[in-house]
Amino acid sequence: MGVGTFILVAGIIGFIIYWLFFREPEKGERYISEEVKRKVLERQGGTCALCQEDRTGLLEFHHKKAVSLGGTSEAKNIVALCPTCHSIKSRYDNSK
Repeated sequence: MGVGTFILVAGIIGFIIYWLFFREPEKGERYISEEVKRKVLERQGGTCALCQEDRTGLLEFHHKKAVSLGGTSEAKNIVALCPTCHSIKSRYDNSK
């Protein structure tokens, strides 16, 4: 592999890492930043927003208002749910 190819590949890898981990999400994106996740977990005290069970480490993040319907990935539109409640909530939301 030549130096030029190496530089090109390194640049592509760097861009992918930036895109996945460091960029700020744009309006209408489903990506939820680590900062937002931390705020939601602090707000809820590590409990599921629906069943109120302490599921620290097992919680999943759910958009209250779907991104496809204009919802954002800001903390005010995100709740943490246990896997069971997340599955139920998602099925309910998709049945509307």
